Amino acid sequence: MFGMLAFVLSATPFAAPIPVAMGANMAPSAELDLLKVSSLSEIKTDHAKVTKLTSSTPELRLDFEIGTNYPKAEFPVPQGGWNLGEYAGVQIELRNVGSSKARAALRVDNPGDWHTSPWNTGSIEIGPGERKTLKVPFGQSGPFDPSKVIAMQLFLVNPKEPASLIVAKISAYGSSKDRVKGEVFSQIDDRKDPTKLPVWTGKRPPVNGDWVQTLNQSFDGNKLDTNVWAYQFWWAGLLGNQDQAYSPSMTSVKNGILNITFEKKTSHQNDDPKQPTRPYTTGMICTYDKWAQKYGYFEARIKLPTARGLWPAFWIMPDRGKEKGPEGWKRESTDVDGMEIDIMEVLTEWGPGRNNVAVHWDGYNENHKNWGSNAIYYGPTTDGFHTFGLLWEKGKLTWFIDGIKKATFESERVGSTPGYMILNIQSGNWATKNVDLSKLPDKMEVDYVRVWQLKDRLKK
Repeated sequence: MFGMLAFVLSATPFAAPIPVAMGANMAPSAELDLLKVSSLSEIKTDHAKVTKLTSSTPELRLDFEIGTNYPKAEFPVPQGGWNLGEYAGVQIELRNVGSSKARAALRVDNPGDWHTSPWNTGSIEIGPGERKTLKVPFGQSGPFDPSKVIAMQLFLVNPKEPASLIVAKISAYGSSKDRVKGEVFSQIDDRKDPTKLPVWTGKRPPVNGDWVQTLNQSFDGNKLDTNVWAYQFWWAGLLGNQDQAYSPSMTSVKNGILNITFEKKTSHQNDDPKQPTRPYTTGMICTYDKWAQKYGYFEARIKLPTARGLWPAFWIMPDRGKEKGPEGWKRESTDVDGMEIDIMEVLTEWGPGRNNVAVHWDGYNENHKNWGSNAIYYGPTTDGFHTFGLLWEKGKLTWFIDGIKKATFESERVGSTPGYMILNIQSGNWATKNVDLSKLPDKMEVDYVRVWQLKDRLKK
C-alpha cells in the first residue's frame, strides 16, 4: 500500500542468521548497521531530506515535508537481503527534533511484487522532544518469512505539518518463539477453480459440536428487522479519511436480499444537515446495542460490488454493554480483552476472488497491534454469492470462504468480549480514490447472516 522503500542492512544475507549480540541483562538482539551508507547520494527521498547528524555517530536526520500521504527516504538494498529468522521482529530508535507530532511507520518486505508479497508494518505517534522505540513484530500484520528480508522503510503517515526525526539505531529483538502465530491456507491459483459449496454451508458450523443457532437473518419481507439491526454507527460524525456519508435510504430489503447501495451523491452523514457532507453516499447495518455474542460461528452469504474504488466489509467490534457507560468508545474498546475482527474486507480494485482478513487489538494508537492477510483467495461461484465465515474460539480464530478454511490466528489476546456485527461499504482511505463512476451505483447484496453457539456456552 505504501510502496517499496528500504534501509541498508550491512548484515548476513539469507544463507545464515545475523549473529546474536549479547550484553549484561539483555535479551538476545542483533544491532543492524542500517545507517552506514557510502554516500548520502545513494539515498532516494520523496518529500524528505536526509542528512548526517555528526561525523562521529551513525545517526541520521530525516526532515519530512507535507504534500504526500507517505513522505519517505529510500536506502539502497544490498544484494541477497537479510536472514532474521532467529528473531521476533525489528525495532528502530527514534527522536523527534521537530515542532510537531508525527506518526512514524516502519515496514519490512519479503521478495516479490509488494502488491502481492508479504510485508509487515508497525507505527507509533511521537511528539516533539520525545524518544521512542518502534517495533515491528514478524507475523503481526500478516504471514511473513523473516529469513528473507529484502527491504525496510521508514515513513510518515498522512503528515499535516513538516516533521524531523533522528534515526539512532535499528536492531532485531526477541526470539522466534515470541512471534505472532497466524497461518494462511490460500494461494493465488485458488481464484481459478470454481467453488463447490459443502452441504453444511449455511446449515451448521464447519466443525462438530452441539451447536445452537442464535441468529438467523434471511431478510424475508420488505424491511429490515430493527430489533436486530441499526442503520448507523453509535457515533454521529464522519470517519476520517473516508469519502462516504451513510444514509439509511441506501439500505433496503427486497425479495429476501439485503441491498447496501453505493452511489455518487453528495450527502450529509446520516441525513443530518448539522453533519458535514461527503461526495459519495452509501448504507450500512450493525447490531450495536441490539445483539452481541462471545465466541461461536458467524457466517454471511454475500454478493460483492465490482465498481473499482469500493471497500465492502463484514466485521465484528466489541460491545462491553451498557454497564460501561453511555460512551460508545468505551463499550467497543479493543483494549484488554477486546478485539476488532475483520471477516471480509475486499478492495474491488483487486478484482474477483481476493479477500482480506485481520484482527486489531490494544487500541488504535501507539500500542495498536494487528495481524492479517490480504492474500486470501477463492474461486468463482455460479451465482456470484460467497459465504464468509468465522469460527471464534477461546484463543483461536479460523476464517472460511465458501466452506473452505483459509486462515487461522492463535493468541492469548484473541478477544473474549462479546462482539456486534457490521456490514457496510466504504471508500477512500485504504481503498483507491480512483472510483469508477461509470459503474455507479453499485451494491452489496446479502442473502443471510447466521450465527451459532455451542449449547454449553448458552448456559453460562
